[in-house]
Amino acid sequence: MAKFFNPLQLLKTAVVLIAVYLFYNIPLESIEAAEPLCFWKRYFDTECISCGTTRAIWCVLHLDFNKALEYNKIAVIVTFPLILLLIAAWIFIGEKRVLYAYMRLLDLQPEPRTKL
Repeated sequence: MAKFFNPLQLLKTAVVLIAVYLFYNIPLESIEAAEPLCFWKRYFDTECISCGTTRAIWCVLHLDFNKALEYNKIAVIVTFPLILLLIAAWIFIGEKRVLYAYMRLLDLQPEPRTKL
């Protein structure tokens, strides 16, 4: 019988699930009431392209897609799926394979290894 998960994958999955659970249970009022950490918004008093990403991802986790799209469309359409992809790659693919795949994506081929 094949093993689907090794112990490291189980540990990584547990870490992700705990982090999602903790983020899910933060009340939206406390996220909205917090002082903005965005440098751009704080000093120039205008929203940047990533403003509202945290609130949008919080709304996606609570399946409130309309409100998430109001906060930040890019976070819902691009950032959230990218986060899911990166988490899946971190859990299910070895770290070196992820690095090599990323380098191939950027067209930076790693040097071939020589055997001694």
